[in-house]
Amino acid sequence: MTQDSTEKLSKDEFIRGKLYGGKESGWRRYSKLVIGEASVWRLFKYEVITGLFGSLPGAIGLALRKVTYPSLFKRVGSGVVFGRHVVIRNAGNIQIGDGVIIDDQSLIDAHGLTGEGITIGDRVIVNRGAVIIAKSAGINIGADSDIGSRASVISTGGIEIGERVAIAGDCKIGGSVAEMEGDNAESDSDAVGGALQKFSKGLITIGNNAILYMSATVLDGVSVGSGSTVGSGIILHDSIPDDSVVVAHQKLIYFDKNGQSRGSTLAKAAEASGTRDIRESDPVEVDTASSNMAGNDSVTNAIYSAIDELNFLRAESNKLAKSLDTELQDLDSMDKVNLIVETEQQLAETLARPVNLDGQVLMSDSAVVFQTIESYASAVSKLIQNS
Repeated sequence: MTQDSTEKLSKDEFIRGKLYGGKESGWRRYSKLVIGEASVWRLFKYEVITGLFGSLPGAIGLALRKVTYPSLFKRVGSGVVFGRHVVIRNAGNIQIGDGVIIDDQSLIDAHGLTGEGITIGDRVIVNRGAVIIAKSAGINIGADSDIGSRASVISTGGIEIGERVAIAGDCKIGGSVAEMEGDNAESDSDAVGGALQKFSKGLITIGNNAILYMSATVLDGVSVGSGSTVGSGIILHDSIPDDSVVVAHQKLIYFDKNGQSRGSTLAKAAEASGTRDIRESDPVEVDTASSNMAGNDSVTNAIYSAIDELNFLRAESNKLAKSLDTELQDLDSMDKVNLIVETEQQLAETLARPVNLDGQVLMSDSAVVFQTIESYASAVSKLIQNS
């Protein structure tokens, strides 16, 4: 990483610089940590309010926190709910909109800032154990968004989260890099003395209506387009445009006690339920006319096997029929991605060669490609023939 591609941030902007930048007494350091300045009165007020009411259970605790906590903040709207054991630091730099819910054991910390701070929009839900920390740039969370349980939103270069964004549990938003400067970069004294320089790759933006599934990570400088979906466990290093879907597909192989393979998730479930897995039975029979329209039998069979995988997780009343005229318009983005990936795997086994069905090509004209199984099969056949 070069300094040209990142923003070099002053060490004075970080909590280390504030706490160790000069000779400070213990109480002054603590005061700077929790309220952002060395003020006896503000520290006393913070300690009394949080100490007396922060852990009170039930409706009484909620009511007393609703009355007393707003005085700690820069702004608090109406109807805000503060759970038990919520940790608030530098509250004078935090603004909270109407109807916000901050669940138990959450942390909201703007200790590294003196300006823009943290802004939480109307009706945002911060679930239990979530962490929101603004280190050296602000955090804005749009209205009607959800921050999942144990999710971390940690800003070094700034974070802008749009409206109606769903961030699932254990997600991580943020990430900076630290480097030492000077000739004695390896010495511990340099690190304590403040020679540690921190860098950010810039602002993180998450557009309106985006969804981040459990344990997804979005790093500094990345933009997630409006309406986009980031699948579970994804580490997003690069920006994605509006209405994109990024997922990881994992194929599971099961073995019995004798070490014999029992196929994929579907194969095991099918065996347990007494049904047959299409991949372990005879090929699907389709008439010649339909085969010609779709391309060939191998494509159709692969798609039918992929449909079986989708049906495994769908309700009985919502299962897709294995027929070329079956409509696919109601599939959501995740279903379409799973259908593409599973079709790739089935064709790779059938053709004994890797198959890459470019998801962007198939999704670019989604309304046409995913009208029916027949139109999807035709698109797959064309891609295979041209590959």
